[in-house]
Formats: sequence, C-alpha cells, structure tokens
Amino acid sequence: LKISKETCLKFKQTKNPRKALFSYQPGPFYETNLGKRREIPHRIFVAKGKEEIGKTIRETLRALGVDYEHNRYDRDKYIIIHRNSIKQRFLKYFIVKNSTSTFNIGYDYRSVMHFSEDEYGIFGRRVITAKNKLMQNLMGKTQDLTFYDAKLVNKRYCRFPSQIHPPCHNYGYSHPKSPICKCPSFADGIDCTGVIANNHFCTAGNHFYAGLVTSTTDLKVGGNCTFYIHTDYGEKIRLKLLFHNNRRRHRTCKDFRSVEVRYKSDLAASGILFCPDNTPILIKSEAHLVIIQSHFPPEQTKLRIIYKQVS
Repeated sequence: LKISKETCLKFKQTKNPRKALFSYQPGPFYETNLGKRREIPHRIFVAKGKEEIGKTIRETLRALGVDYEHNRYDRDKYIIIHRNSIKQRFLKYFIVKNSTSTFNIGYDYRSVMHFSEDEYGIFGRRVITAKNKLMQNLMGKTQDLTFYDAKLVNKRYCRFPSQIHPPCHNYGYSHPKSPICKCPSFADGIDCTGVIANNHFCTAGNHFYAGLVTSTTDLKVGGNCTFYIHTDYGEKIRLKLLFHNNRRRHRTCKDFRSVEVRYKSDLAASGILFCPDNTPILIKSEAHLVIIQSHFPPEQTKLRIIYKQVS
C-alpha cells in the first residue's frame, strides 16, 4: 500500500500461487534476487519474528529491479564499505553496479533501499561508514519510501507520454497519476513553486533571513511544520538547533517524532533527523537555503534556532 500511494504501481493480494508475481515467505533474513527472474512467483523472504515494513518495501522494490542505494556507482563519495566486517554469504549485496541508472537522482542516505550501518555485519560490526557523520545512525531506519525512492520508481516504471504536465520546479517531477507535478514535502502547487503554510500548532511565520548578525528564534513545532531560512545567494548559513526546555529523551530518532533539517545543496535528498534531547546540533549549509520540517503529534513542542550568514 505504501508503494502504491507514492507511485503508479498497484498490488493486489491473491491466495492462488499460479496468479502471483511475488510470494512473501518466512526466512532467516530479508532478502530476494534483483529484478525479474525465470521463477514465478518471485520469492521475497521476510525475517520471522522481525517484521519491519521498511525492509519489506526494500525487498519488494529490489524484486522489481531497484538495487540497494549503497550499490550506486557513486557510493564512494558518500560511504565507506568495510568488506572484512561483512558476513561472507552477504558480500554479494554490497557490489557496485556501474550500469545502474540513477535518473540524475541524488544519493539518499535515508533511502528505504539503504542498509543500516551494521546490517549483515560479523558479530554486529559496522559495515558502512557514512562520510556525513550526521547520517551515520540514520541509514537503514526509514519505514517508508523517501521522495527520491518514489521518484526513481516513477521515472523507471510510470511514464505516460499522453498526459500533459506543467514544467516542474524545486526538484518536482511529473505526477504518475495526475496532470500536475509531484513535489517534495517543502514545495506546493501544481508546478511546485508554492511554499507550505503552517498549522496552528506551528509558528505561523515560517520565513527567516540569516544576516551577518546572529539571530535567535523560538519555534513552535508541534504537528507537521515547515520553516525556511534564507540568506544572500552565494553565501551559507550556520545553524544551531536545540529543543527549548525539553525534558523528554528518545534514544532512537524516528521519522514521525523528529525535526528534519535539509541543509545540503540537494534539498530533495532526505535531511538529517534531530530528536528531542538535550544535545544541541550545529550545521553549516552548503547553499543559501535551509529547510526545517517537524514531524510530531499535535502538541506543544518548541525548538530554538540560532542562525547567521557565513561564507
């Protein structure tokens, strides 16, 4: 259902194995073969007693021909693979595919197709090191398709030349089901040129300018909120975040109870997650725009941001 929600692909359950294209079977690990094979139905193994919807989505997309994110041709720019720490049987799941088309879509550490730092590691050793340290603990934790996951599937399988779409902006692309653009979560409108308005659990004003003098702002971030921090074109932003007067601590950052910060030049790739604890985080943007989005239940939650223009 989650794949169908974001793409043109439709799934229908059947109890007749002769009609099935995919067969989900219990196994010791989440795994399947890449792409179409002679065997029908295509077997997808789901770890018994460890049901994780994200990994089920991951292996379903792999069966459809989408390879793991960490096997992209450009992975060495973003991660280090520790081959000596990987269980011998699973080395085949860490092989770079130079022929894989990325459709000019950027690397996404939080892709549902990405392994975690210790997946298939010997005695739980680290097998992947992220070159962006802030992403280290976020790899392999996503439970749904990211914007780039869905874009890759739609670009590959969901083209309808007869449907007329407007030109898309802000990383948007032709919607697979409607004659509009499919936008990242921080853009709106039929062509993705609009911005997101906040609800009453959020600070209403959501555009801020980072100047040469340091600014401090306390934001209400209950519910789903979006904030844009701009500075002059060609300049960058230094940003510090901390939860204001917060007493709750969460050991694991969850997509649905966190603040996502997009600070890279590629704003459509998943951002880092910042969760309610007492440890401030300091970021320097790669470009002149930072986007902050909160994902919390509707409640009174406050985030303090301290920001300034830097070169």
